[in-house]
Amino acid sequence: MTLKQMPESKMDTGASNIDSPDIPVERGVSSEHGPGAVVFDDVSFSYGDRPVLRHINLKIAPDEFVAVLGANGSGKSTLAKHINALLVPTHGRVRVEGMDTADAQHVNDCRRCAGMVFQNPDNQTVASIVRDDVAFGPENLGLSPEQIKQRVDDALATVAMRSHANDEVYSLSGGQKQRVAIAGVLAMQPHILILDEPGAMLDMRGRRGITRVAHELNDQGMTVVLITHFMEDALGADKVVVLDQGEIAMEGAPREVFIDAERLQELRLELPFSVKLAEDLRNQGIQVGLGLDEEALEEELCQLFLNR
Repeated sequence: MTLKQMPESKMDTGASNIDSPDIPVERGVSSEHGPGAVVFDDVSFSYGDRPVLRHINLKIAPDEFVAVLGANGSGKSTLAKHINALLVPTHGRVRVEGMDTADAQHVNDCRRCAGMVFQNPDNQTVASIVRDDVAFGPENLGLSPEQIKQRVDDALATVAMRSHANDEVYSLSGGQKQRVAIAGVLAMQPHILILDEPGAMLDMRGRRGITRVAHELNDQGMTVVLITHFMEDALGADKVVVLDQGEIAMEGAPREVFIDAERLQELRLELPFSVKLAEDLRNQGIQVGLGLDEEALEEELCQLFLNR
């Protein structure tokens, strides 16, 4: 995937300056072997005698944005680690772009296809200087210095961190460190970006910035799997998957999942704030939409106020 510079001033506007991926992917195509495709086929996984995933059947299409929700201990991170072969099923099979993750011959290829960013960016830091940290992956691919420099510059520009290329990693804020971790994955040019609770250690502004980067990448052809316990992060997803005790309890588009407040409550999850607000307003006879789009809800309320 070729990345293009994103001025840091555009980080807060949502503007996208990322080139399309080198391998064209038609949005919505559900090919199980296409770039960015992932298939879980009756996958179960146990840590010793403790089951963590139970009979997971899930298809992630190329170019799809999937948000995985669930209470603590539901199996979210374990599911994520199966996508890039950090874990392999106890039973069943995971295929990434048609490759079986349990096949030792395909492990490295699976990890090149699917890059993972962890909750704590400090756990992914391998060098003291930002540029060197992002270059670590490409250097291990045997690329030329010119190619490595180009990948590093492009990846840092994509997450609006190019001006920090020569900074020491420890001097950065938590949100900046997380962007550097994402840049390190992007420099490997994967088709799939897995974000394992990237905003867990960030404030709301930092978390929204990371989510915005993920959507910009997805808009340009990258499959994104976002593991999160922040319900708001799932509003813009193509598909929402809710795990409970290692099983898929709910699956569908955001409007299909978040309409069922009672079921979510049973799963120890709350509605996103905008969805809950819209529901409360409708219960009081105020006609508004579902609240899946915060800006649209705000506009609806402004119109209602002006028409009073």
